[in-house]
Amino acid sequence: WAENTMCDSERSKNFWELQQLAFRSHLMSGDCFVIFGMKKNNRTPYELVLRLLEADRVSSPDSAGDSTVAEGQNGVRIVDGVELARDGEVMAYYIANRHPLSESSTESLEWVRVAAYGKDTGLPNVLHITTFERPEQRRGIPFVAAQIEQIKQLDRYITSELAANVVSSMLTAFI
Repeated sequence: WAENTMCDSERSKNFWELQQLAFRSHLMSGDCFVIFGMKKNNRTPYELVLRLLEADRVSSPDSAGDSTVAEGQNGVRIVDGVELARDGEVMAYYIANRHPLSESSTESLEWVRVAAYGKDTGLPNVLHITTFERPEQRRGIPFVAAQIEQIKQLDRYITSELAANVVSSMLTAFI
């Protein structure tokens, strides 16, 4: 099952490539979501397939990709696409039918509520791959988020030094 592409809902990656993609997505976006599904195939006796989702597709309804807190059914909170019970338990995820910022798509943006756990089995329907850094945190933080300001400052410093060196060399050539 894991060594061929039948484990992927898109039939393009084996399990090890899915793991690598999920890890890369986790580093870049802060989290990654995996949905379990069943898909008939004749190559293996197993029908289980995994579908990786772009983290931006999990968002609060009508948020268009913004970080929001919305009010769900029965007074539950929806934080960035994660529905929470009053005690903070994750109840469901809201998944958009396309990337919220995609302008090339002609279909309207709609959300589907996917329960976090199966009603009959109690097994997870969605895997939320992330690293939590704080209590009550609901979504992941990109790996380089803390360094972005320092990287920008370093870029500005290098640009200004380069400009100063160009001016200095022109002055020397002029003299």
